[in-house]
Parts: sequence; structure tokens; C-alpha cells
Amino acid sequence: MFLGWNETAQQAFLQNSVIMASTISSRRDVEQAACISAWFFDEAGIRPERLGEVNSALADFPDYHPSAILVALIEQACGAF
Repeated sequence: MFLGWNETAQQAFLQNSVIMASTISSRRDVEQAACISAWFFDEAGIRPERLGEVNSALADFPDYHPSAILVALIEQACGAF
């Protein structure tokens, strides 16, 4: 379902989700919050390689909610939170 959304809607969902994850993380671990933000964003916006990684994982695991996949990828990169 998520992969059927238009690209703008997908990116908005992912951006908001990563910002929320970083915000939640910042309440207990500022370094981890910075890692989460740097993992997904650069000075120009979403890192193209990260968007590709997320979309690939979404395609590989279509039965999982996009948020669950995103959390798994974030935790691989920056540790559990």
C-alpha cells in the first residue's frame, strides 16, 4: 500500500517519521538523536542513498508497516531506542 503512494506523500511520511524518532530519542540520548538525523538527512534534505535503502527494505518486506521497517533501519544505524 505505502509503495503505491505518490513520491511526495512517501517522502513526507518518511521525513515526519524520522523527525519524530529523532525527537523521541533526544529526550534520553542527544548523540543518538543526532545520529538518526544525520543518517537520513544531509544539508540538501533526504539523503538519496537512504531513500533507496528504505524503499528497498519496504519492497522486501511488504507485509510489515513502513514505521516498523524504518525503526529497524534506524536501530541498525544508530542503536536501539
